[in-house]
Amino acid sequence: MYQYYFFKLWKVLGAIGLALILWASINTLVTPNIKVPYLDKILHFNVYLIACYYFCQVFQNKSLKKIIVNIVLFSAFIELLQSFTNERYGEFADLLANFLGASTGAIISNFTPSLLIPIDKILKKLIS
Repeated sequence: MYQYYFFKLWKVLGAIGLALILWASINTLVTPNIKVPYLDKILHFNVYLIACYYFCQVFQNKSLKKIIVNIVLFSAFIELLQSFTNERYGEFADLLANFLGASTGAIISNFTPSLLIPIDKILKKLIS
């Protein structure tokens, strides 16, 4: 198992990504005004696919189930928070799309080479 030289950096970038997801999920300024059927579910699926894929790459030696559960719990927290806003609301269908996206991201991550390892190695060489 590869030991990331910039492990803390990858964790911080992941936390920033989750913070952006939280901000975009409760902020009414980023509500797309595009009329495509189920666009919000497609967005939910893809955002959580990317998030889970990323964290599966960062935490290579952790259980995929734990990562999926944590990502889905995070998304459930956001759905709950949305019920306290005036213009947003939580939906079970959103949570399902989040779960399916996270699961897909974990599966893809399990069968593809890490994208972070080459970047980590290049950055390490640059500072050496």
